[in-house]
Amino acid sequence: MGPARSTRAMQDVELAEDGADVRMPTRPGPASAGPEGPSMMGLWPALRRWWPIPVIVALAVAATTITMDRRDAARSDRIAAVAGMIRPLSTAPSVLWRASGTTDDDVLAAGGALVVVGPRDEVWRATSLEPATGAARWSRVLGPVALAGTEGGEVQCPHTGADVGLVVVCVVTSPWPVYTDGNGAPQGARSVTHRVVALSADDGAVLGQWTFTGTSIAFARADADVVVATTGTDLFVEIARRRAVSGDVVWRHRSSEAELSAGAARVEVAPRLVLLTGATSSVLDADAGTVLFSEPSLSYVLTAPLGDRFVTWSIAHGGELHDATGARKFAVPGFPAEQLANAGSASELVVIDQGRSVVGDELATGRQLWSAETGLDPVLTVDRELVLAGGPRVGVLDLDTGAVVWSREVGEAIVGRPLSDGALVVTLATALDGSAQLEAFGLRDGVPYWSVPLPDAVRDLSAQGVTCSCARRTGSSRWAEPPAMGRKRRADDAETEVPRGAARGVQCRGAHAYAPPPSSPRRGLLGRILVAVFGVPADARPTATPAKDPLMSYDTATPQQPSGMRVNRYLPYAAQFAVDLPDRTWPGKRVTKAPRWCAVDLRDGNQALIEPMNPARKLQMFELLVQMGFKEIEVGFPSASQTDFDFVRMLIEEHRIPDDVVIQVLTQSREHLIERTYEAIEGAKRVIVHLYNSTSTLQREVVFRTDEDGVVDIATSGAHLCKKYEETVPGTEVYYEYSPESYTGTELEFAARVCNAVLDVLEPTPERKVIINLPATVEMATPNVYADSIEWMGRHLHHRENVIISLHPHNDRGTGVAAAELGYLAGADRIEGCLFGNGERTGNVCLVTLGLNLFSQGVDPELDFSDIGHIRRTVEACTQLPVGERHPYGGDLVFTAFSGSHQDAIKKGLDALAVQAAAAGTEVEDVVWAVPYLPIDPKDVGRSYEAIIRVNSQSGKGGISYLLKSERDLDLPRRLQIEFSRVVQGFTDEHGSEVTADDLWRIFNDEYLPAEPGGPLSPWGRLSLRGTRSASIEDGPDTISVDLVDNGEPRTIEGSGNGPIAAFVNALDGIGVHVQVLDYAEHALSAGGDATAAAYVECAVGDQTLWGVGLDPSITTASLKAIISAVNRALR
Repeated sequence: MGPARSTRAMQDVELAEDGADVRMPTRPGPASAGPEGPSMMGLWPALRRWWPIPVIVALAVAATTITMDRRDAARSDRIAAVAGMIRPLSTAPSVLWRASGTTDDDVLAAGGALVVVGPRDEVWRATSLEPATGAARWSRVLGPVALAGTEGGEVQCPHTGADVGLVVVCVVTSPWPVYTDGNGAPQGARSVTHRVVALSADDGAVLGQWTFTGTSIAFARADADVVVATTGTDLFVEIARRRAVSGDVVWRHRSSEAELSAGAARVEVAPRLVLLTGATSSVLDADAGTVLFSEPSLSYVLTAPLGDRFVTWSIAHGGELHDATGARKFAVPGFPAEQLANAGSASELVVIDQGRSVVGDELATGRQLWSAETGLDPVLTVDRELVLAGGPRVGVLDLDTGAVVWSREVGEAIVGRPLSDGALVVTLATALDGSAQLEAFGLRDGVPYWSVPLPDAVRDLSAQGVTCSCARRTGSSRWAEPPAMGRKRRADDAETEVPRGAARGVQCRGAHAYAPPPSSPRRGLLGRILVAVFGVPADARPTATPAKDPLMSYDTATPQQPSGMRVNRYLPYAAQFAVDLPDRTWPGKRVTKAPRWCAVDLRDGNQALIEPMNPARKLQMFELLVQMGFKEIEVGFPSASQTDFDFVRMLIEEHRIPDDVVIQVLTQSREHLIERTYEAIEGAKRVIVHLYNSTSTLQREVVFRTDEDGVVDIATSGAHLCKKYEETVPGTEVYYEYSPESYTGTELEFAARVCNAVLDVLEPTPERKVIINLPATVEMATPNVYADSIEWMGRHLHHRENVIISLHPHNDRGTGVAAAELGYLAGADRIEGCLFGNGERTGNVCLVTLGLNLFSQGVDPELDFSDIGHIRRTVEACTQLPVGERHPYGGDLVFTAFSGSHQDAIKKGLDALAVQAAAAGTEVEDVVWAVPYLPIDPKDVGRSYEAIIRVNSQSGKGGISYLLKSERDLDLPRRLQIEFSRVVQGFTDEHGSEVTADDLWRIFNDEYLPAEPGGPLSPWGRLSLRGTRSASIEDGPDTISVDLVDNGEPRTIEGSGNGPIAAFVNALDGIGVHVQVLDYAEHALSAGGDATAAAYVECAVGDQTLWGVGLDPSITTASLKAIISAVNRALR
């Protein structure tokens, strides 16, 4: 019996964590029975026999717990030691404190505290804050702020996000006066003295000071030292590693070539390497200063660190990986991904960022292990997972397989870069209303864990290393925790409000400190403060209102205030480039003829697409451009893309290029690309070879590291090579176009020089004119300045009578159309652009807008826009991008009037046209167009005037869209609203009264929905649905069987296709009903599993385009009903 009792007792034992209530084993018995009683004596033999087992179990549990705790602590320490990573979080972080600041503030961790460096009261100040409370430990003035008439006045305290230790090192550049010549331009280079200050992180005491001179390129921490890079007045780069406190030189390196300008070189300091990119590109050992790699002058070499190795890229050699000694190991397809943090968990891999793709190469051999198209940027690596982010999306990629583990949208945009604690991905996301959330997702599954609201206008999120200390006796932590449940919040719990900014109107910036709670209460933790930097909302900024004056006008009484934005970072165009043309003639000219058009949708437009066109969509776009009347079409960049090469060959070999159309191909000024280009065009009748190279001052200095002579040599070498390879295509008429890329960022005199050098090589004649294309690759100035530059170039180009000046405006400032129109007035002959303005960034100039602007002025655009709807749908299908509803001439709403007064004026204008036509005995189409609010007759582009009657809330609660949505939960697509408005308009015109909500529903039912037998409406329509049966095969098409009533007779039809809608369309085709689905939308009418679904389908039935509507609990059945609705309406 003893063993049995012991077994029962053991089953009642519970294990508990330290400090918790532990229930001891008990047995039923009298309440008076104690440890001295008979029950205890009865247990004694069992305890003597079995006592080793629980002891062994307890020891095993304790050993396992200690091992796991040590493993977790080691992993936490490893993760927390990596800059950009945070200590593992057990719960959502909580707000510790808030502090005011400015837009120039920097935050770093030092000696377990947060040090804020920024301007305060016209001086730069460093202030150390207690991480748990935000209280100031010490504050130190570092130097003055630059005032009017001075430059400099800056302070930089380098850090990487990890705690910098016990010494804070800052470089102070004191302001100096700006000396100008007689014209107000700054005079030559001067030697600037910089002061380095080393402060104690404990009390702010100055540990040492020293100075250096020259233009500072880089100033970075290197353990207890700093690396300083400068250029002197001789423009040679000097790099030195110096002791942070004393300034003693550890090693020094001087470049072998002078730079083109003081700021041309770039120096990057990595943990083991120092990388110089400039006139001479070099890689130095950070400890010894020895040169590991060096390339000669102007070799265009870029460098990037990779642990103790590094990667170089050059035009001559492409990408190459070098080992720690500088020896070349193997070629790589690009640069290593620039990651915020790398926990070193995939040290055998090289992760290459190729834009939309991420590639994993084996570090030892360079062999590609995997490639993944993500469209996101690599951010950090932890535990063999690669965190990705871009736009509003964040995701994780498995570094072993290259597979995307998960990806999800987070708000409207991600601010800064995500962080990780090894188990979570922490992101800072904003919404459209400006609100922000700190959100956490599981690293390996993407599951949401928690979300913390942040102040509006959040600007940055960073991890700053701080030490979280604890009392050793009790193990209590100094992490700030939220108030305990049930405890009232004390006054000292309240969050500090962010103070307003200075009276000068400078916008404030503040900082939240968020404390990650400890994952265990039993030990002190090394943690990180999450610092979220945010802007104070506009209504919190100071305003300066003048004293009340009865004679003061409203504009004086309510002056606009400074925005606080950093406008000083941007130079006006006139300060960079001189365009002086006092005798300009273009303002007095007018356009009487269309320019020569060139469509670049298939090249410039295609390269900017999220999903570039496949060959089928390219061919569809090409055929549209031909149908519209384009005679010059840039079809691709065949030397840079196999897809473009194959497309050009298909056009030529399948004889798809009409005799009156010239194709154009783009190539860089490089021999192997030019040779490949001529291979692509062999056999074509006529081709324009478009040669380009960048000429802008910025790219000369930053990208190519060359001077004007070097750029001219690149251009003329390309022109000579084009002439050379022209001999390989004797059956093709080759014409030439040259573009000085980034023309608007190039000095006019130099742009003319390089263009004339190319013209002198190509030798244009009247029979073979040369196109000089002057692209606003980045729109940098107002349209009148662009026009002045075009007229200036026209006066200075050689062979002007045999040169075609072409424009290629982009729309960065939103004035691409105006720039093209004024540039054409200024003497251009030709314009390149895209339909509906597709293209890089904000797009190319819109050829639809340009052409129809001419049309509205009575000038034939020499392009056919008579079916603008077909053009728009084709462009949308090819580009997979929608055309905006307000896009000039082509958008859904551009011929729609919402305002009642606008509707009335348009109606009266149309009536007046009809009266004029009747009086003249002619058709309305032959009368000069003059209707308020409509610049052209919509019918001339295949549209009609659409009056949406009281469609929005400002037009009254009887509006069509408003009533159908509020009364019937129907959210009509925009084009369906337009279509239905015509039906309602016809009803009101016929009955002469305004419709009520009930009238509107009856009209909608009668037009789109089948009438119920015995109801108030008469049934109509050829087809009605009675039932469906469908089947889906994993690797095959869907099949459907549909029971219909066709003109009163029951029948069953069958079809197959890619989905039930396609299968049903196929089945209808079998009974002679030909339908093409153009657009589709659907939504539920209410919440819940039994909700009715509404489907809206835009269909082309024969030569008609109309909408159908279906309502049904099944979304599939609702979609089929919508197609039947459209078919019945077409046959009604």
